[in-house]
Amino acid sequence: MEDRLWDYIDGRGTPAERAEVEALIAANPAWGKAFRELKEVNIWLGGADLEVPSLRFTKNVMEAVEHQAIARPTSTYISKHILRGVALFFGAMLLGALGLVVYTWRPDTTPAKAFVKMPTFNLPSYSFQVPTYLVSGFVLLLVIAGFMFLDAFLHTKRKMS
Repeated sequence: MEDRLWDYIDGRGTPAERAEVEALIAANPAWGKAFRELKEVNIWLGGADLEVPSLRFTKNVMEAVEHQAIARPTSTYISKHILRGVALFFGAMLLGALGLVVYTWRPDTTPAKAFVKMPTFNLPSYSFQVPTYLVSGFVLLLVIAGFMFLDAFLHTKRKMS
């Protein structure tokens, strides 16, 4: 209702829409009351002289913002349980990958071929073997990620104490 009345007061809309709003104002007391109130607000806003801020206004505002407190660090509003859960997940992934390496290691191979022997997956019509360099690379990545997490954890502990 207010949107249609503001459009009518501002002179927007087709002649048919304006005639419809005029009919609603004349027939419905709620529309008439809302129209009179919005018309008064429009007259009041039209007669009000808006103050122009001083040239120094922006500078004053920016100086006030500089003195505001900096946002608190994320460690205060991220749950420690979530962080522990993420660390537990990556730790389990690391242990799982290392367990797979130990489980599939073949000590009877020559040193040049001492890579992880991955099991062969037999699908109904297709058989493939996971390349060992991919598994070795993934394990290496997990080990590096684990050391990075351990370093960050120990750094945080040292900083807190």
